[in-house]
Amino acid sequence: MKKPEEELRSTLRKLEESGRKIVATRGYTREVEKIRMLEELIKEQLKNENTRYATRPVR
Repeated sequence: MKKPEEELRSTLRKLEESGRKIVATRGYTREVEKIRMLEELIKEQLKNENTRYATRPVR
């Protein structure tokens, strides 16, 4: 099973590639705009990802 950070990086690469392909075939569309927003959200998540375990159990 992949770690969350690895999954985010993998997804980010897929989104970036998809965005490039769409721009190459159709130009900058609303789809690409949404993909770019998702990319930014994932990049932010990668910066803020806390991979440490919780200090106390969740109830």
